[in-house]
Amino acid sequence: MIKKISIFAGALLFTASALFAADYSTMSTEELASMRGKMQNATVQERSAFQNEWQKRVQTMSAEDRQKYLGRPQGAGQGAAPGSRGANKPGSKGFGGRGGR
Repeated sequence: MIKKISIFAGALLFTASALFAADYSTMSTEELASMRGKMQNATVQERSAFQNEWQKRVQTMSAEDRQKYLGRPQGAGQGAAPGSRGANKPGSKGFGGRGGR
């Protein structure tokens, strides 16, 4: 009987933590913006909840706030800078195998 109760209690705690672990609606827009590009280690549910909340906020933002918060987030990816000769640009070794001759 005690074993069944402890299993039930453990399952209840696990379910509750999964349901309430990612409530991004209580965070400020600045806090959410600072998290953009840094959700690699989050669970699928956390990323989904974050994306839903962020999209909801963006839809209600003023033009000024959109300019402030949108664009490439700091710390997102380590790709080539715009205008640089990345792997998919003509003349680079990664584009059609021509090697920039």
